[in-house]
Amino acid sequence: MKRLFILFLMISCQGQVDQPAEAVEETKELIRQAELEAYCFYKLDDKYCETTDPAVIQNWQEDKAVALAHHDIRGNLFEHKGGGPNGAEWNPSTTIYIVVNQYPLNFKFLLNDVEHKVMSEIIGGYTWISLSQGEWEERLVDVADEHWAEMFPNGPITEPDGFGSALQPPKTGQVLPLTFVMNEDSTKFYFYAAFGE
Repeated sequence: MKRLFILFLMISCQGQVDQPAEAVEETKELIRQAELEAYCFYKLDDKYCETTDPAVIQNWQEDKAVALAHHDIRGNLFEHKGGGPNGAEWNPSTTIYIVVNQYPLNFKFLLNDVEHKVMSEIIGGYTWISLSQGEWEERLVDVADEHWAEMFPNGPITEPDGFGSALQPPKTGQVLPLTFVMNEDSTKFYFYAAFGE
């Protein structure tokens, strides 16, 4: 009788464990089917941020994930609304975070068209990829015609809400092309920066 009771407990517990696992797999499949969305933010939304406190950074990431879930993408550097020429980010000097609405196994991540193996973490249902200032700075390239056309198919966005400086000659500054390949489709984003006095 005692053995039957233990067997019953094991079967009951097994059922309880399997059910959440199935729900997790369903969630992952829904995410795989969703269109890839990616955002880019300065660490703590501050282009000069120097903090290295992991607790402060994680709290910011959790708050940012909640904001993204509510479609609040303020500070997204992929929008090219910086204070530099043609909306470039002006003299940035901190870590940037690429935030993606997909699990890491669902996509390949390329920097300058070269696959880049990154350490990422899942926070608030989003994949977070960090690139230190040294990592992104050494991969910046001059703006080419194709970059310009992809970043500004309708022309540069300047001063729509007080962001951006006056129009400068096309291709001013440098870019970091970031490509996500998922389900044989690729989506490209650009971190756009300019430097000066």
